[in-house]
Amino acid sequence: MNFDFCAKLNKINKNHLIIGIIIVLVFLFYGNTLFNGFVLDDLGQIKNNVYLRSLTNIPKVVTGCTWEYVNRGCLGRTFYYRPVTYLSYFLTYQISSQPWAFHLINLVYFLVTVFLVFLLVKTISKDFTLAFVTALIFLLHPIVNEVINWPSATAEILFTIFVLLAVIFHLKYRDSGSARNLILVYIFFFLGLLSKETAIVLPLVLITADLLFFEITIKEIFSWKEFKKYLFFLVPFIIYYLMRSSVIGNGNYLGVFPLRVRLYAFFTLLAGYLTKLIYPYPLKAFYDFELSDNLFSSKFVFSFLIVLGLLTTFFVSLKRKKRFLAFSVVWFFCFLIPAIIFLQAVGAGMSPFLERYLFASSVGFAFFLAYFLLSILKIGEVLKKKSYLAKVLLFLFVFLILILYFFNYKRNQNWKDEETLFKVTLSQVPKASILRYQLANIYLKRGDLEPARLELERIIAENPEWKDITMAYKSLGDYYRAKNDLDNAIASYQKAVETTTLSARDFIVFNDLGVAYMDKGDYLKGAVYFCQSLGLLPNAETVNNNFNAALSMVESAYIQKGILYQKIAEELKESSEWRIQHLGKSCSEKTCAYSFSFVQGEQDILLAPFITAVISGSEKEIEIKGSNFNQEQGIFEVQIEESYSKKEIDFIFPSCRGIYYRVTILPR
Repeated sequence: MNFDFCAKLNKINKNHLIIGIIIVLVFLFYGNTLFNGFVLDDLGQIKNNVYLRSLTNIPKVVTGCTWEYVNRGCLGRTFYYRPVTYLSYFLTYQISSQPWAFHLINLVYFLVTVFLVFLLVKTISKDFTLAFVTALIFLLHPIVNEVINWPSATAEILFTIFVLLAVIFHLKYRDSGSARNLILVYIFFFLGLLSKETAIVLPLVLITADLLFFEITIKEIFSWKEFKKYLFFLVPFIIYYLMRSSVIGNGNYLGVFPLRVRLYAFFTLLAGYLTKLIYPYPLKAFYDFELSDNLFSSKFVFSFLIVLGLLTTFFVSLKRKKRFLAFSVVWFFCFLIPAIIFLQAVGAGMSPFLERYLFASSVGFAFFLAYFLLSILKIGEVLKKKSYLAKVLLFLFVFLILILYFFNYKRNQNWKDEETLFKVTLSQVPKASILRYQLANIYLKRGDLEPARLELERIIAENPEWKDITMAYKSLGDYYRAKNDLDNAIASYQKAVETTTLSARDFIVFNDLGVAYMDKGDYLKGAVYFCQSLGLLPNAETVNNNFNAALSMVESAYIQKGILYQKIAEELKESSEWRIQHLGKSCSEKTCAYSFSFVQGEQDILLAPFITAVISGSEKEIEIKGSNFNQEQGIFEVQIEESYSKKEIDFIFPSCRGIYYRVTILPR
């Protein structure tokens, strides 16, 4: 058996051999992902995104966002502006709209990333073996599995590619002084930002490289000669920021979290990510991570000690001039900063702890581990000696590769489709309500009603405070509608309405409740909830159509039959508040016009077509001859026959809130 493998690697100068090895390993470990489908965000960003279907929409790469179609807009409705990632989806879709094309592109991007990791370490260390082993560890590490399996995580690979290119060309610039290389650094930084916002930390990595590898002092860093080079990073950042702000606005990405909660999150997340890199199993698509302010809990104390150990490793590496170790620690930490700090944006409804956030950071871990094995433990030298220990180490290495392959292959199969992924994840994390909810919807769409009901009822019973409990009630209402049980459907939809946060997304809840009431024949209640739905999303075409249909039904079933007041009294509640005041009346020979307005500061949205009047003390309706609303003055006018002007009249004003106001006018 040949034990001179490491020595021979050092004699090889042709990068195409490395490329060949990388291609073989990537397709060996991830080739079966080509048979997987779309899951989770893939549906909204790719499969159902109609904008991807034509290159005529390609300007949306810059002027839109990947969630534009689903969210019905971008401004204030998403945290993410990633034009390069969007462009990748556009171009891939032109090859094929099928999942295999997007999985193949992910594999190609991963190939490029692994090779760039090799080039980066080779450029830094001038050590072929160290570079190869680093790239190998990065490629084989299970933590990258989620990103490779999931087209929606393409942003992680793309920004990592541009970050690696930027660092490589920065190192080349320091070696050669070529302005061309420095310009490329700025360009790759800009492209990194347009791929994923995490690239913002790149300047910190470059400053670290300057301090460690080029012996530039901190004092020199702040000299104008050097500082202006770092300052110039503001140019691509400002351009990116202006583009981003014009499309999605400026959201609150930090969130409103007390300092104690932030401290807890910082240490526990950082420690959790580090331990996940050291021992990544079991791999999970969801982690039940709960924020806390308990800085005396065992979890926090243990996490604090782990982070302290990381800092100690960094400073010991500096003291002993182990520059590569120190640099790898900084790399690991820098690319986790956004995931640890921007708690409001990370996870986007899933969890603040997600495996994909370790993709870029795992480059630093791979560099650290490779250097530790080769330079500290001297594994390479042991393998050269053809000893019994060398044979054992080689056997263990091959065995480890086989074990990794087995688990990786099986894990890829877990990403086959949503149902498979959700079932596996729920067996690991039963509290993953968001996945249980999505699994229930899969059952509903397929017509498997009873399994859907069981999953939804379990969410409601076990996690009633879940932030999306509204949607669980909504889906339970869908179940009862499918069973033609309108009463229970309405009860479920009503619970959904009661728990809503009144976000634009919740328009569908009010719409579905309106549809259920229409099916039951309560047309006025249907109109009320369609009105509320439009208040959340005014341009929703389906809701507008439903609202107009409700108006027509009220006209034909209630108004034309003279029973509108009766139905208002049956279907709506009378308000005890005094919000509408009578301003006066003016009469002609045939009609009298009564003017009303809201009491100052007491605005409401009226269902104007349904304003009616009755003779006080009876249910005899008075025909409304005409009505109009002066929006500028906030005055609405109702016209009735002049003959009623000497009677006591109740004017009824139904509103979108499901209540009506009664204003009694005494005869004069």
